[in-house]
Amino acid sequence: MTKKSIREAIKLTKKLGMDYYSFHAGFRVNYKTAIHDYKSRLNREEAICLFIKELRGIIKFAEDLGIHIGIENHVSIIENKDNLILYDIEDWNRLFREIPSRYFHLHLDLGHLKITSTEYNFSRRK
Repeated sequence: MTKKSIREAIKLTKKLGMDYYSFHAGFRVNYKTAIHDYKSRLNREEAICLFIKELRGIIKFAEDLGIHIGIENHVSIIENKDNLILYDIEDWNRLFREIPSRYFHLHLDLGHLKITSTEYNFSRRK
């Protein structure tokens, strides 16, 4: 999704009388082309910094409309982890530290959590 399409979805959310919209953080692909070419993916730090920068504007836009934003956890499998951002607790902690807003939330997809916990052999209940 592009920043423009996310803003349009937020406006539609408001028009429908809802107050919550969520989306995934995405992949470390070149955002200018949005092509999943993993050979030319952004480095991890560049990707998370870009996501935080763009998300700040989205959160501000949503706040002004009274819309809460949730970022959904990925299905994280071992062979794909280097292509994702926000797949570990450090990334999530950084995200919420750098964007302190009562309109910003973790959108916990329990199905994704189940797959990820099985893949990495940890207890999803804990």
